[in-house]
Amino acid sequence: MRTPRSCLRDSCLKVRKGSMRTFKNARGEGCVFNMELTDEDGTQMQATMFNEAARKFFDRLEIGKVNYISKGTIKVATKQFRTVDND
Repeated sequence: MRTPRSCLRDSCLKVRKGSMRTFKNARGEGCVFNMELTDEDGTQMQATMFNEAARKFFDRLEIGKVNYISKGTIKVATKQFRTVDND
């Protein structure tokens, strides 16, 4: 099982992703999308990508297929915003 602040190294993950959205706030404009990842042990994680990363990876991640992801960082999500229940 992954722990907060650990890295995604050589992980194969199944992906479910939401749609790309745009936003505007006090810090500026941008785009964002959320996705749910399931690792080889069945552990679910939520990921959010913003701006450049969102534009770069949105079309590359294949829904329902195994995607190879590395060098990501995991941190505890704010309960208000998370979509998976994995305490």
